[in-house]
Amino acid sequence: MKRALGRSFGAPLAMLVAAPLAAATTQYHVISGFTKLAEGDPVSTVLTSDGAVQLGPALDRWAATGTAQVLALVEDGAGGVFVGTGEPGRVLRIGRDGKVATVYEATEPLVTALARDATGALFAATSPDGKIFKIDPTRRRAAVFSEPKAKYVWGLAFDGEALYAVTGVEGAVWRIDRGGKATAVKGVREKNLRCIAVGGSGAARRVAIGGGSKGIVYTIAAGGATRAVFDTTLEEISALAIDGSGHIYAAAVSASEKSGSDDSDGVELVADSGGDRESKAREVKSSEVYRISPTGDVKLLFKSKKDGAYALALVPGALYVATGGRGRLYRVELSDRFSVSLLAKADSTALTGLVAAGPALVVAGSTPGALYRLGAGNRSQGVYLSAPLDAKRAVRPGALRAVTRTPAGTAIEFALRQGNTETVDATWGPFEKIDPGAAPRQALAARYSQVRATLRGTASATPQLRALELAYRGSNRAPQLKKIQILAPGVRVEAMPDDEPKGKTFSVSASAFDDFKFVPGQSVLPTEPRPRVRQTFEQGWQAAAWDGEDDDGDRLSYRVLLTSLDTGAARELARDLDRPFIGFESKRLPDGRYQLTVQVHDGLDNALVDRLDAELQSEPFVIDHTPPQIAGLRAQTDGARLRIQFEGTDLSPLRGAWCSAGGEGWAEIDAVDGLVDQPRERFSSAIELAPALGRPLVVRCTVEDLAGNRGLAEVQVR
Repeated sequence: MKRALGRSFGAPLAMLVAAPLAAATTQYHVISGFTKLAEGDPVSTVLTSDGAVQLGPALDRWAATGTAQVLALVEDGAGGVFVGTGEPGRVLRIGRDGKVATVYEATEPLVTALARDATGALFAATSPDGKIFKIDPTRRRAAVFSEPKAKYVWGLAFDGEALYAVTGVEGAVWRIDRGGKATAVKGVREKNLRCIAVGGSGAARRVAIGGGSKGIVYTIAAGGATRAVFDTTLEEISALAIDGSGHIYAAAVSASEKSGSDDSDGVELVADSGGDRESKAREVKSSEVYRISPTGDVKLLFKSKKDGAYALALVPGALYVATGGRGRLYRVELSDRFSVSLLAKADSTALTGLVAAGPALVVAGSTPGALYRLGAGNRSQGVYLSAPLDAKRAVRPGALRAVTRTPAGTAIEFALRQGNTETVDATWGPFEKIDPGAAPRQALAARYSQVRATLRGTASATPQLRALELAYRGSNRAPQLKKIQILAPGVRVEAMPDDEPKGKTFSVSASAFDDFKFVPGQSVLPTEPRPRVRQTFEQGWQAAAWDGEDDDGDRLSYRVLLTSLDTGAARELARDLDRPFIGFESKRLPDGRYQLTVQVHDGLDNALVDRLDAELQSEPFVIDHTPPQIAGLRAQTDGARLRIQFEGTDLSPLRGAWCSAGGEGWAEIDAVDGLVDQPRERFSSAIELAPALGRPLVVRCTVEDLAGNRGLAEVQVR
């Protein structure tokens, strides 16, 4: 390849300079607002929609089922409930007093649905044989009532005299008369139908069906016509409820990341994307609850990326949502705001059933199978645990600050524990009491911290916790230097003065001010603007750039030394340099081999005793202002060609050689060894002569080194 006689420059220096980070020696874990507080564990407290932890009703264990799964739940009309279980399949009755009795032992492993008619008769569906039994609880007898052509019967509901059943695998809706004859309802086409609800009165009477494979909500009109009223785009409608005005409440879950609604109203509960620290009954990636009006308007009431909505229950003025994953019970206020509160947490991993039994709300749980009742009054004491707070490395905790309200007779006490595993386990230290505004007395360095708040109230008053802020600081980490880059000789760089602060114009939106939000220990003001550099070319200048990093975000200060590798003499080029590059006049230095040493420290943001340093040396480089020497230049004609030979020498490696005959254009001359890369090279080549050139003929040759110096020689050919 022929190379042009000239020079090429490297990438602009600005691309080599990273923007410094703002120093942050003391940092803060901040927990405030519904979403952040909901990442923690309410244990025995309530989290209100406006982001306050307070005392609330107790969710007390009422009875144990002795099984892992509770699949169906219906009230018994006397303050108790009937329960359908899985593996083994049983129908249990839990009386008002909490006593458990088995009223039917199924031959199939699952009792998947229960329903009671207007007379109080109990019907149970079993799977995977798809049978419906009529049960006499008093005599503990059961007889086959109907056998729909389906493997699984997932839901049962009465509409007057007719019993509706929704089935899986085949995906069908069956209308069963009093004699047990089943007739298929046409118009619903899904492989799996998951749930059914009947509600409303008069003209608002509605039968709603939830799809289990496409996530569509259907209704059946009085004449038997079926229509889809809402497509959630999530995978499964997991629960339905209908109020007296005909509004349908639908819970949807999905195992994928897609979300079924762009409606920004309602309270969104979006937990972190990390792994759940508790075992899950089912993996849920999206969960939503909607209200569908009789006219078809849809309102998003609840949304979560961690809690799967598995059961719904309506009470005057509120909708309860039972969830799986973390065993949480939510309450949605059915007012204009539709505010959501995290009401309680159960011992069971998944809450799979809700029903009002007398004055109490009964909650069914799975893994383990248990029944809970929601109390009427507030607890006198409750506990809230923050999520494990990750500092990403071992740190020492500092002062704890809390935003609280403590009416007369109420109090909140705080404690802190630490560990080095993501999951809280026996390797963590015990809780130690910590007073707000003070640091823990004997805290050791650890990566994770967890705050416990114990709330104590009275019959008429509850304290409130609205925010937590825990300061922390790690041991200082040494700065790092990487890759000193020596730029091409002649590249001159200079730091430019910083511009005056400029305003910013932007459109207002929900996230428009994210860059300016208050974070304790941080500033939105740019304390370290990105360096601005002017890059030019000037013979006799040399420049270098390097990467300086500090994991703590500390400001860095550099010292640069230049050492002659020929004499050992060293000189300081710069001290207290705040930018990772330097330019200097190399023409004032003797030709020779040199090496740069860059030293860095983080003392600008650390006390002298905590200051740490680092040092890095560059690869050797040559400063060379002497032109290459050309020796033994010979040229002779060979017909129409001119043969040229010579030797070039220099301190620096040579870059190339070119010759011109009689003032014609320059031609590149090849090195004898085929590669120009040494300070001493022999050149030999033949170039074509122009026919018009006469004799004598002057041949001029030039050699250029990597420093950009050129030597020139000429010879006359007769």
